[in-house]
Amino acid sequence: MDKDALYAAAIARDADAIAAMEMHADKLNGYEETILHTDPGGTLYKIMDKDALYVAAISGDADAIAVLEMQADKLSGYYKETILHTESENGNTEHVRFILREFADKNLLVKLNRYKQTALHLALSEGKTEVAEILIDAARHLPTPDSANDNTDDNPVTSFQAFLRQADTDSDTALHIAVSLGHVAIVKLLVEADPSDPHIQNDDGETPIYIAVKKEYYEVVKMICTTRTAPLNLNAPGSSTTLLHILIKNLDQESVISKLKEYYSKNLVTFADNLGWTALHHAAYHEFDSIIQPMVEAQREFKYPFAYENMLSTPFHVAAEKGYTSTVICLMQSWPSWSSAYTIVDKDGKNILHMAALQSKKEMIQGILNYCSEEYKKEFVNKQDNNGDTPLHILIDRGCFIPELLRYEGLDIRVENNKRWTPPDMLYSDEQVTDEQNVSERSVLPIRSTSLRLPNKSESLVLPSRRQRKDVLFNECKISLNDAKEKQKKKELQRYREGNNSQIVVSALITTITFTVGFTMPGGLHQSGEVDEGSAVLSKKAAFNTFMVLDVIALLLSSCSMFIYFLESIYDDPDQVFSLHATTTGLNIVSVMLMMLIFITGTYVVLSQSPALAITVCVIGSLFFIFVIVHLMKFVRSRRAKKNRD
Repeated sequence: MDKDALYAAAIARDADAIAAMEMHADKLNGYEETILHTDPGGTLYKIMDKDALYVAAISGDADAIAVLEMQADKLSGYYKETILHTESENGNTEHVRFILREFADKNLLVKLNRYKQTALHLALSEGKTEVAEILIDAARHLPTPDSANDNTDDNPVTSFQAFLRQADTDSDTALHIAVSLGHVAIVKLLVEADPSDPHIQNDDGETPIYIAVKKEYYEVVKMICTTRTAPLNLNAPGSSTTLLHILIKNLDQESVISKLKEYYSKNLVTFADNLGWTALHHAAYHEFDSIIQPMVEAQREFKYPFAYENMLSTPFHVAAEKGYTSTVICLMQSWPSWSSAYTIVDKDGKNILHMAALQSKKEMIQGILNYCSEEYKKEFVNKQDNNGDTPLHILIDRGCFIPELLRYEGLDIRVENNKRWTPPDMLYSDEQVTDEQNVSERSVLPIRSTSLRLPNKSESLVLPSRRQRKDVLFNECKISLNDAKEKQKKKELQRYREGNNSQIVVSALITTITFTVGFTMPGGLHQSGEVDEGSAVLSKKAAFNTFMVLDVIALLLSSCSMFIYFLESIYDDPDQVFSLHATTTGLNIVSVMLMMLIFITGTYVVLSQSPALAITVCVIGSLFFIFVIVHLMKFVRSRRAKKNRD
């Protein structure tokens, strides 16, 4: 039978062909050779059972070892892989150890397949971490190449480092693969083994640490940052951003601040992407307020100019356009006083006040005005955009009135826009009254001085007929608003009086208790026949005197509260009643707190002979004041927040 046909049939698993080969397997031909010697193409390796072959080879079978040795460094199949590639990908640790031990002279570790991948690439790609550890450990014993001996570089690359840094056709190293799959232990092993690895970018522009951040493997990020000894490559795809930008996007405050503190932070805080955005822009875009101040301080430290040209977006514009009030205020607070970057205008000629006005962001405008340097404020608030509108034009047009802006002495209310309308004229820009516009022109813009008086109506470009029609609407809206307010007040007054009895009872109880306590002395009175007959036994103690003074004050306040309740029933004016009610509420709160103080001082006097018990009672009683303070603070904050919303 033709030998090539016989081999082909055997590879196709033909039983007769395999049997024929087995009959001649150990026979010697005329040249004293077996079929193994005449099998340079590795046909036997292909047709034999691999597990059985490795079992035989590991047990010391010379023929099995010979078959594997002949095939060991051959690049087989479509992917051109050695047997080490194959077994590493399969994850058989025993086979991998055998190959590395028996065929160490063939340097299989550094052999590359069709895609320039080592066995380590394949082991990591398949998640075979134990095999990867074996390969890395074996690579430590790779021979030093002759070229390294002639290398004049102070830090020549060793064979071990070259093995770890080997990049495939996609420029992915073993570290790229380990990071992308989240193998923390292997990443740590690779980084510790080669801490000077430059961590190149792959064909997608991604470094290992970039991949870790993108996939939110923050344990890997932390490990790389703390283990490496060389500066990190912090560039990202296309060099359009940096690692810091990605950390900001993921709102990882701890990582961002730690990166700012490292020696390469100058590149981080000053690097601008293809949009001209620095890391500070990205922090503003993602409303990452907690790192604004550290980043501005870092820019100061590296003498960043804080200078921006008109038409370019600043961090202020980014935050203002997104409507992030807290971010804008945080930037204003942290910004150097000598920099006027917040006065820069965009392509439409608008500064951040214009942007805030367009969104009717009252709190943002108040914050900007509060922290704006006086040196730039006048020009800032009177700046006209491409339509000639100042921020005040826009605010009045939208019915958004900011007292801090209206009271500013440098405000020019005579500025005309491209339609030659002044800010007061903007009240008449729409013939209908908007939801926010419910007041007349002169009540909106207070007259502060002769130089800032409103222009005469005869000087205005607003047609008299239009002004007259709008003024009528303003008056109607004002009357309607006042009527609605009065109805609401009367409803609230009725509801208040219906639920007011409980507070009257509280005041009456406090008055009764404090009055009674004044005649029920702690410690009792001196009895008949004693020197100080009828006087308090503890009257000479300071705590007792405090007790009595507090009791009198509580009695006074609760009595005043009771009297005011009687006055409330007389008045019908809701504003007057609510004012009196606020007074009684305050008096009652103070009276209740005084009652607790009276109890604490009274018990302290009585228990003065037992200091430990007296102090314990005082401490427990004092917890009441913490409770009151916390709830009062919450109440004040909620009222302030409601006021800002309104």
